[in-house]
Amino acid sequence: YFGNYLETGEAILPTDEYKLEAVQHWMAHFEKALSGEAVDTVVQDTNRHGESSYFDLSLYPIKNDQGEVVCVGCFAHNATERKKRENLIKDQNKQSLDIAWIQSHEFRAPLANIMGLVQLIQLDKPDQETLNIYHEKMLQAAMALDAVIHRVVEKSAVSFDMQGMQPDA
Repeated sequence: YFGNYLETGEAILPTDEYKLEAVQHWMAHFEKALSGEAVDTVVQDTNRHGESSYFDLSLYPIKNDQGEVVCVGCFAHNATERKKRENLIKDQNKQSLDIAWIQSHEFRAPLANIMGLVQLIQLDKPDQETLNIYHEKMLQAAMALDAVIHRVVEKSAVSFDMQGMQPDA
């Protein structure tokens, strides 16, 4: 539409059925600007294949000397790549928080069990039967710890997959 002028009543908005919701969304922001309110927002647009695009949209009312809105300045910038990176960072942050929670909470119980059993062995000098019981409990705690480690590795692998990277083997 560059270099073309609209006549009164003409519009450059698409009329495709799948675009109707997007057009209504844009128009709601445009109406705000026409009422005198500046609008800065991010608009999501979805094509007929379900792929999303994002746009930084700024609409500014332009007023005459009497303070009446006579037109609207509209600036749109494709922000799709930025939004994809932001969403990737949000997902990675969530993964990092999940891993940190596992490490700070779920690692502690089996590790504390192992440490406690080792201390009991050192202090009590148990007989062979009690030592066998402690050994079995230590083995159970070690297996629980191994399961937690596998969960952390699995979550880390998901984090690498989100970046399109492979974890070191």
